[in-house]
Amino acid sequence: MNNILNSRAFSITALVLSGIVLVLTLCGILGVWVTNYVASSLVIDISVAVENSAQALQRGVLRLDSGVENLRGEIADVQQRVTQLSQNVSDEGLIRTLLPDSKVQRIDDATARVTDTTSAVRDSIDSARALYRSLNRIPGVNLPTLSEATQQDIGAAVDEVRGGVNELKSGLAAVRDRQANGIERVNQVTARIDTRLSNLQDRLNQINAALTNVQNVAKQLRQTIPMIFTILAVIATLILLWVIVTQVLVIRMMWHKIKNPPTEPKPVEPMNIPPENTPPPLAESSGANL
Repeated sequence: MNNILNSRAFSITALVLSGIVLVLTLCGILGVWVTNYVASSLVIDISVAVENSAQALQRGVLRLDSGVENLRGEIADVQQRVTQLSQNVSDEGLIRTLLPDSKVQRIDDATARVTDTTSAVRDSIDSARALYRSLNRIPGVNLPTLSEATQQDIGAAVDEVRGGVNELKSGLAAVRDRQANGIERVNQVTARIDTRLSNLQDRLNQINAALTNVQNVAKQLRQTIPMIFTILAVIATLILLWVIVTQVLVIRMMWHKIKNPPTEPKPVEPMNIPPENTPPPLAESSGANL
């Protein structure tokens, strides 16, 4: 076994294999940092996209809230005008002054703006919910997801408001025709519409808070995940550097063996040592004595 380890072929093989490992380790370090850069850039791009989508949806929600507030103002103005008519319901001139056709048209326009904005907001919520759910499959990502019930509640509330506005227009027509229960009908409808609009605004405020939370989470991901990737890249680099150091030591040792091969030891000649307790040889002179 020692002969194999000390052979020139073994040294050359070990030298070649260590060189291959050294090259692969250097490529591994390069790959770690390239992967870190690509992954960090991807996370940053995704977080920016999430933040931009949340901001765009938030602007839509604010437009819808502004439209709802405008419609509430129109409804409150109608209620105030009808209250002024309660004592002079028979005065046709005052009715035409306080409840002109343009007032009904303004309510229709405000309702149409709310309806159109609601459709856009519902589509944006649907897209954002799909985006956030797909991103939440990534380990470590937990974006707040807008519930489907929220989207349905907004649509249902706007449908109720639109139905209430149609009922309000019928009530206003009854007032203008000086029907007996016209003012009472208008007061009931305006109060109901205002309550629905108030509930809708509460729902929009909840969505706005959720979108603000999404933006905060996106900013946190943009700062935290690239840092985690960098720490992992540093740890992997240190491990690979340790592998490089070991391979350099192996290469040096094998190169030294190739340059200075071990010499074969000379065989040691056995020494002729007389065995112990051997009787001395007889003297040659003993024949002469005979």
